[in-house]
Amino acid sequence: MGTFLGATSVTKLSNGAFIIAADHEGIFVKRKDEWVKTLDLTKERILDLKSTDQTVYGVGDNGLFIKSTNGGVTWTMKRFHTQCSMWSVCCNDAGLVVTHSDKSLFLSRNFGESWQRIEPFSFCKYPPAIRSVCLHEDQLFIGTKIHFSNGGIWRLHLKTGEIRKIRKEKNSMIASMEVNEDTLLAACGSCRGKSGKIIFCELSQLIGKEIPTWKTCISEKSEACYLDLSWSDNVLYTTSAKNKHGIGTISRVFLNEKRVVPFGEVKGHGWRIVNREEEYVVAGLYESYHYKKLLH
Repeated sequence: MGTFLGATSVTKLSNGAFIIAADHEGIFVKRKDEWVKTLDLTKERILDLKSTDQTVYGVGDNGLFIKSTNGGVTWTMKRFHTQCSMWSVCCNDAGLVVTHSDKSLFLSRNFGESWQRIEPFSFCKYPPAIRSVCLHEDQLFIGTKIHFSNGGIWRLHLKTGEIRKIRKEKNSMIASMEVNEDTLLAACGSCRGKSGKIIFCELSQLIGKEIPTWKTCISEKSEACYLDLSWSDNVLYTTSAKNKHGIGTISRVFLNEKRVVPFGEVKGHGWRIVNREEEYVVAGLYESYHYKKLLH
């Protein structure tokens, strides 16, 4: 384990390798015990990385989109017609990729080769800004930034176009979401106050017509905002925004007990985290951290 460059995003490959986006440095792939730079990016940040097998997608500032088909060895780049920071991307093995600008979605069904622009909130007089996206089969879950009337989580059916609000949040943004088996989880909060929380709901309720029942995980430590979630083999981690001392928290989440338990710290916002069981890499604003449980 150890600390290294400040970073903004991280993902893992099916072969066990980690890929991290270092802040205004570029993309690094961990090979054995060494981080190797495979792409220079000094002017803009990559704010989210997602992967399926050896294909990796990344999105960031000013509409920047990057893609690798060989596990991060080489990369292609393009730009969407937006100056917005793109905070989230999601994908599946069939080639479906979704990302977003402030109010629009960008959808590809051929591994990011061509794109369709969708305006999911065109019916709203006051449309919310998008902060996170999460896929489950033909359902896309859309998390918003803080919005006085239309903030929260929306469910968009990608085949029928039906859209429905499934969670209202007036004072919290939905920073990230994760689907695991039959559950949707969301990391929420705001930069001010102590409203950070992890919420979850059964997918059957969210996809059906019934009113969903959301549950909240309670933490022994108040956080302004939880920023990311990572689940691997029944081990769930979350990260938080930095506190007044400039420190972000890394926590374990226990859904059955509805508890968030602080586990570690990182300097600055804990932007992203990815784990393999109890091993994890967290991308922190001022430092990143690779934790491996010591074997006895």
